[in-house]
Amino acid sequence: MLRAVLAEDIVYVRQLLKAYCEESGIEVVAETGMGTEVLALIQEHRPNLITLDIELEDLTGIEVAKQIRTQLDYEPYIIFVTGSTDPMNIMTAVNEINAFYVVKPLQRERWQLAVDKILEINGRQLQQNRSESASTRLIQVQTSRKIYPITEESILMVEKENNKKNINIYLTNGEVLSSNSTIHQIKNQTTELIYESIRGFLVNIRHVSGVTKEVLLHDNSQRRFTIYFKGTTRTAPLGRYQEKEFIEQFNRLNNR
Repeated sequence: MLRAVLAEDIVYVRQLLKAYCEESGIEVVAETGMGTEVLALIQEHRPNLITLDIELEDLTGIEVAKQIRTQLDYEPYIIFVTGSTDPMNIMTAVNEINAFYVVKPLQRERWQLAVDKILEINGRQLQQNRSESASTRLIQVQTSRKIYPITEESILMVEKENNKKNINIYLTNGEVLSSNSTIHQIKNQTTELIYESIRGFLVNIRHVSGVTKEVLLHDNSQRRFTIYFKGTTRTAPLGRYQEKEFIEQFNRLNNR
């Protein structure tokens, strides 16, 4: 969720900004009309979105934004909401400060264009952070001799064969580990990208290339789904009750 500090010296514009934030699902944690107060409010609340007017009281929005970029230990999103159409201000805001620029009079459509872009960027960043976390996350696998740590990223799929005590863990490098761990013990250590496609199978969605379905000739009501992986001929089954959620997660990952 985005959390915002609003810096706008005209009260009714600040109230309108707050209303637009609430409509967009953005929590307003602080607001001010004074440029000199902005940095302290940011350091207190650590928001990930700042709105700035160019003409604030006692300090310009450009000056405040430069302080934000040079004095903070993180980089929040900045939206300038201003009546200034000075090309130098626009170039400084966009090119030097890496901010978004909304020209007054403030309109819902203009505001939402900037917010939608920020939400898109933020969503991609969150997904990237989750992926980077998963790539270094260690899964503890019990083998016959010892506990063997592997990264979640390295797992292709996990299979529990019928009437077999051990599970098989298929890795992206082609290696297959036989483990005393249970399917649920493995699943409980992973992110949502390790998906139980059907009873006895875990699939790493990040390595999936696609899913096919076919209707069995002898029974049109029965469908069979097969999961295919990148760079290998191995496949995994997908249950019809799991198919919808699996496809949704697969599409979210690949459309980020």
